[in-house]
Amino acid sequence: MEFSPTDQQEEFRLLARMWFDDLETLRPLVSDWVIASRESMEPPVYMSDWKLWTQEDGFTQWWEELFPEAHGATLTDVKITESLFWKTLIGELRAGDKPKALAAFARIQATTSAVNRNAVQENELEGWFNACNDGSAWMTGGETPETK
Repeated sequence: MEFSPTDQQEEFRLLARMWFDDLETLRPLVSDWVIASRESMEPPVYMSDWKLWTQEDGFTQWWEELFPEAHGATLTDVKITESLFWKTLIGELRAGDKPKALAAFARIQATTSAVNRNAVQENELEGWFNACNDGSAWMTGGETPETK
């Protein structure tokens, strides 16, 4: 069964998209749209309406067709952003802004190194906690029946 929005839902969705896109008023939240509907719609939309609507089968999917931002970054978005970053970094090097480019690269290297160190530490801790099959090695200072 396909979702069929009411006239009020249709109007509210279009107004919400307009409010979301208006950088001057910056209304990115449902609560902002509900408040703004008091001046723009008759009857206005209340949070109780919104909560009921989100329980309707198909409503959220229909709503988000007009709000792709609700889905967050995709893997493609991340790859494109990474590519743009590297192109910008290379452009800065070509333009002669080596200190800025190298500083950015150094920050990335430091962050990557820290992330890798944390991953190793997490793996070491997990191994220590799980040295015994029952997970009790942390209570014995890491001793297991095999090491006693």
